[in-house]
Amino acid sequence: MSPELIQFIINLIGLTIASYMDIKSREIEDYVWYSMLIASLPLLLYRFNFLIQNKLLSILYILSLTAGISISLILYKFAFMGGADAKALIILSINEIPSLGKDPFSLLPPLAIFVNSTLFSLSVIPLILLRNIAYLFTRGNIFRDFEKEDIKRKILCFLTAYRVSYSTYLKKKYMYSLAETRKNGERRLRIGVKLEENEEELNDISLEEEVWVSPLLPLIVFIEIGYVVYFLWGNIIWFILALF
Repeated sequence: MSPELIQFIINLIGLTIASYMDIKSREIEDYVWYSMLIASLPLLLYRFNFLIQNKLLSILYILSLTAGISISLILYKFAFMGGADAKALIILSINEIPSLGKDPFSLLPPLAIFVNSTLFSLSVIPLILLRNIAYLFTRGNIFRDFEKEDIKRKILCFLTAYRVSYSTYLKKKYMYSLAETRKNGERRLRIGVKLEENEEELNDISLEEEVWVSPLLPLIVFIEIGYVVYFLWGNIIWFILALF
């Protein structure tokens, strides 16, 4: 069994455990990341012996590691990625040594994995769209009480959010981010990945009332899918382009 395949299995086991936790509670214990690093350490030391003998590969690994850590921290800083998601990408940046046998888009593994993951995460948009279209046909005006809202914001919300009862939101807050605000009796839509909530604004909402929410995706699941696709084929954009 090749070192690359052993590393893949270690990463896959860790990401699968993390994905289960992410789906269940959107919280992932740090021991998952520590375990992945510890399990990979002997293998990394072995592979580094060959890495330092190849100047180009050494440079690519340094660039890959720097890019992976930087992107993870920046996305986390601006709330485009959760802490666990950033840690997953950083661990993969450490564990994945670039392969010269892959496509040019995959020479920096964390970037290829991130692009793959992002593309797969966009698959939820058609599902949200279908849900909102079904709401329109079965229950009528989906933007009631938001008639004064900007049309562009409505379109974005129609693609990334949907309505649920306030009681559902409270029961599953770990799954949702509230996609509306209330001030002086006026309701406004808001777009974002993870939005801060003003508790005072929520005091007057009845449990049966519907609110707009954005689903908080279990991004680790998409990172794992993106990683598997990277390992088997490389960057999905390059793979698609190669079909034409």
